[in-house]
Amino acid sequence: MNIDLIERRLQELLKEERSLRSKLDIRNIKYNKNEWAPSTSEVILNDHEIVIEGNETTHCYLSYLEKNNSFDIKPSTSIFPKLNLYNRLFVDFKGEVLGECDIKLFIITYSQGQKAETHWLDINNHGEIDINNVDDMRISLRIQGNGTILLDSITLKPLFDFFYNNTKNGENTTPRRKTRQLKVAMVVDEFTYESFKYECEAIYLSPNNWLETLQETEPDFFFCESAWSGKDPDTREWKGKVYSSINFKKENRTELLNIIRYCNENQITTVFWNKEDPTHFDDKVHNFVDTALKFDYIFTTSEECVVRYKEEYGHKKVYPLMFAVQPKHFNPIESYERTDDIVFSGSYYKQHPIRCEEMERIFDLIIQQDEQNLIVYNRQSENQDENHIFPERFKPYLRPRVPYTRLDKAYKGSKYAININTEVNSKTMFARRVFELIASNTLVISNYSKGLEWHFGELLFLLDVNNQEESKRVISKLKETNYHQHRLKALRYVLKNHTYEKRMEYILDIIGVNSERKESEVCMVIFSKNGNEIEGAISLFENQNFPNKKLLIVLTEENSIETARYVVNYASENIFLLDLHYFNKYNRSLEDVIDADYVSFMDTEFDYGSNYLSDMILNYTYLSNETVVTKKLECKPYTFVNEGLLHASIFPRSALKYYEFNINGEFIKRLFQCGYTVFNCDEFNVLYPEGKREINPVSINI
Repeated sequence: MNIDLIERRLQELLKEERSLRSKLDIRNIKYNKNEWAPSTSEVILNDHEIVIEGNETTHCYLSYLEKNNSFDIKPSTSIFPKLNLYNRLFVDFKGEVLGECDIKLFIITYSQGQKAETHWLDINNHGEIDINNVDDMRISLRIQGNGTILLDSITLKPLFDFFYNNTKNGENTTPRRKTRQLKVAMVVDEFTYESFKYECEAIYLSPNNWLETLQETEPDFFFCESAWSGKDPDTREWKGKVYSSINFKKENRTELLNIIRYCNENQITTVFWNKEDPTHFDDKVHNFVDTALKFDYIFTTSEECVVRYKEEYGHKKVYPLMFAVQPKHFNPIESYERTDDIVFSGSYYKQHPIRCEEMERIFDLIIQQDEQNLIVYNRQSENQDENHIFPERFKPYLRPRVPYTRLDKAYKGSKYAININTEVNSKTMFARRVFELIASNTLVISNYSKGLEWHFGELLFLLDVNNQEESKRVISKLKETNYHQHRLKALRYVLKNHTYEKRMEYILDIIGVNSERKESEVCMVIFSKNGNEIEGAISLFENQNFPNKKLLIVLTEENSIETARYVVNYASENIFLLDLHYFNKYNRSLEDVIDADYVSFMDTEFDYGSNYLSDMILNYTYLSNETVVTKKLECKPYTFVNEGLLHASIFPRSALKYYEFNINGEFIKRLFQCGYTVFNCDEFNVLYPEGKREINPVSINI
């Protein structure tokens, strides 16, 4: 019996069935007011139009075929009865908008009765979304502002990919691009350019050749920030060309205004990020607000300024956007032996006297501590402007400016660093330095800030500069804290929540640019020989808080009847069982049966903390995908090594091509010899079997 021929014939029959079904399963939805349910009385459903009145600041929703607008609830009426047969959904959204309102079509997908993903599309656009593993969906219109909507049609066409298809040369027919393939035109300063260039195809615009650049590259959108000079701090080609000023007798933003005009004429969305809010919001000498108002979307570092843009200037599309960190630049990879010095990298701003006073008090406090030394990397060391000259008493502690691209080395030279905030009353505006220091695995001392307390709490060491004794107590606490545990908690928080990858996705979500995104998935592999060990493996699996995980249990006893019984009793959507007999009989390998991005061999004889998997995966935000991440407890954390323990490691699926069932103990060493780098991360959340006699497993769970 030729199993391959049978499988091929089954695929052909399935293809024919799905092709026929796909032709029947097209939905062309025309407007019928009886089929839509609004979330608020501000939405009026007339026979031929949708009218929105009195909706100034919030979004309202219209759900199709559903009486509620709670998207967490699975729809009661299915648009497609067999949606799980398909892989992709083509969506076309047509209509006309009269007035000042923004409308988007939301497509919410569900899997196993739970909300899966939310996609959206601007009016008069079309696109495709991935509906693999989706069994239901609903659609809704999201509206902001007031106006009238003439809904022409919403076309939904499910599509599917075949295992055997006619695609030539393996070409990809899916039009959606990954976020990092999106082309973004930029007018930004050095720090922002270096931060975002890894998250998209960053196209920097110069005042001299912006037109040629835009015509050649056709960007997906234009991103401009409250730039002071442009990405080159030496040539400063955008100096005085982004903000307006009462000191300028004529328009100084000619190039920028022409860029905006070109984008408007060519349907290129324009985005402005005002990182000078709230300090410069009312500044008429450096008036970035006036510039921001000319863009389609405004993002501000100050959440408190959002309402001011809307109420004082009438701009509808305004959103908060905090600073973040780029882990490719700032990460915990150790460069040197860290000292106990306390470092600061920044500037002195005499025009901000309160900031200067708080900075000086903190510096004086540090200097008074005999056992510690202060090091100040002066960002304005080459600037003779008296506004940026530190007081004479700090001269012995000053060092020259460190370029932004090498600043991480300065941060990693010490265990501790200082942050100084100019703005202390904003919930979202504080120095990007905080994110960068934490990502560099450096503990942060800072003057108080509402935003820092709100977002970081006890992960930082906040000083009340008006209370000398309390500040001394905080410094003492800094020295007494468990340095390694504390920095891991802070690092985990920042890499999970505050990277420029997250910020880019947030921007794209708001401006409605679709991109392909995929959360990393991990497959745990555990060898078991009986029911007790299987239950132990499942318990270990369920204890891991990483959400996108699967478990493959490899049964070492070759007993087909027992295997079948175990499969019936224990297998589920994310738990799979195979025995060694399967791999031997069908000449299969682990690479053949695992489709996750990363693989982690684990062992029930080890103890693993609940954050083990999630922490291991976070290391790939700054490491290449040709890296094995391990926990080699006898080696220095956050350094590269040449071997590791298989059951305390994680690696990309591609490494499985080197795996053989009889080389478990030497596998990581083999990967190193094959060209993979091996990175030893933190020392927590794993306990070797031999360590259980000496260490309480609870103590390693951080």
